[in-house]
Amino acid sequence: MRQVSPESPDIFDFIMELHRACSGDWNTLVTECNILPEELEAFLEYAGMFLCNLGNFYAIKKFVPDLTVEALHKIAAISPTAKDGLEKIIGPLLAVPPFSLDYPSKNAQSAYYPGTEPISQQEIAKMSEVMEQYSIGPENTRVRKLFEHGKPVYQLLQASAETGVPNSTSQELADDIFAVKGDHAEELAKVCLALERAKEYAGNNKQTQLLSHYIECFRTGSLEAFQGAQKAWVTDVAARVEHLMGFIEPYRDPAGIRLEWETMVGIADPDEAARLKRLVESSTAIIRQLPWAAEDVNDGKGPFETSLFEAPDFTSVHVTQYEYIRETCGFKNVVLVNRLTANNNPQLPCYWVAPSELKFFKDTTHIVRFITPAIHELLGHGTGKLPSETAPGIYNFDEQNLPISPISEKAVTSHYLPSQT
Repeated sequence: MRQVSPESPDIFDFIMELHRACSGDWNTLVTECNILPEELEAFLEYAGMFLCNLGNFYAIKKFVPDLTVEALHKIAAISPTAKDGLEKIIGPLLAVPPFSLDYPSKNAQSAYYPGTEPISQQEIAKMSEVMEQYSIGPENTRVRKLFEHGKPVYQLLQASAETGVPNSTSQELADDIFAVKGDHAEELAKVCLALERAKEYAGNNKQTQLLSHYIECFRTGSLEAFQGAQKAWVTDVAARVEHLMGFIEPYRDPAGIRLEWETMVGIADPDEAARLKRLVESSTAIIRQLPWAAEDVNDGKGPFETSLFEAPDFTSVHVTQYEYIRETCGFKNVVLVNRLTANNNPQLPCYWVAPSELKFFKDTTHIVRFITPAIHELLGHGTGKLPSETAPGIYNFDEQNLPISPISEKAVTSHYLPSQT
C-alpha cells in the first residue's frame, strides 16, 4: 500500500480499527455513531473498494468516500484510536486533486517518487542514466527528491531488509545522488524470517534454492538473487503448489519500470492443466502464423523469435519475467481459475447484457475468459524476443544482417543495450 500512496497504509489501519471497534457488526455504527444507514452504506462501499485495490486508487484513478466530513467524524468517534487515525488521513483521504497516479504534478502523484518537491521526468531520466552506469536495476527502487542546503538531493531507495543511510562517499553514485538501502525494511525482514521457516517444508532442491534466492533478494535488495529465484522457479516443473512473490508488475509506475510488490499462492488443478497442455502442444504451429514469421529464417519462425521455443509449464504464474531467463530457462503461466469463477457467479448482476442474451452470456463467459488469458499468456508473453546486445559486442541477432521489420519492411534501426530490458 505504501507504493500506492503515502496515506494508504493509514487508511487501511483506520478501516481495520473501525472493524475491531464494532466487533465486525457494522450496523452498530448507525446507532452508536448516530449516522444514517445510507452513510454507513457509502462508507462500506469505500472500504470495500479500498481493500479490493489495497489503496485509494482504482488502477490509477483516485476514489474518495461519498461522505461529508461531519459523517466521517461521527464514524471515527466509536474509538479514540479511530478518532486519532482519522485526523492523520482526513486531508489526503478527501483531497482532489490529485486525480490519478502519474508523474508528480499539481494534478497527479506517485508514491514511487516521494519527496518534499515534485520530481520532473528529466530528473527521473537522469537517475536512470546513473543507475545504468552502475548496473542497478529499477525494479525494486523508488526515487526521493529532497532539498538540502538550497539544492536538490536525490535518493535511490532500494527495497531491502538491510538498511543504510547516505553517510559515506561509498554510497554516492554521482553528485547529489545516493543509493539508500532499507526501503520497506520492516516488512521485508518479516518476509525473510517467514521464508527461512518455509524452507523446512520445501518439496525438492529447486524449491529450497528458490526460497534461498528470495531471502537473499529481500534481505540485500539484489536483483541478481531475484533472477536466481526465477531460474529455480521456472525449472521446478508441474509443482503441485506454486507461489510467487516480489516486485512483479509495473502498472502503477508512470515510467513503467518500477514494480509493485505482490505475492500469491496457487494450487494446480490437474484437469485444467491437462487442457492447457493441449494448447501448449500446438504452439509450434501457431507461432509460424505470426506476422513476422518467415519460411526461410529461423526454421520458419522468423528473426523475432528465439531459435528454440520452450513450451511453458502452464500450471502457474506468468510474471514480468527477465527476457534472458525466458529465452534460456523457460517460463510459466497462470490462469486464475477461482478468480474467473468468482467473476462468473450466477448471482452477480450483468446490467450491460440484454436480458434476451443473458443466459447465453452466462453459459459461455467462463469459457471465453479461460481461453483468452491462456492465449494471452502463451502467445502474448511466450513469443517474440528483444533484439539485444546481451553483453558488450555480443548480440542475440545477426548484427551484420539486421532483422527486417514486418511493419516497415526495412532493417531495424535500434536494439536494447547491455543491462536494458
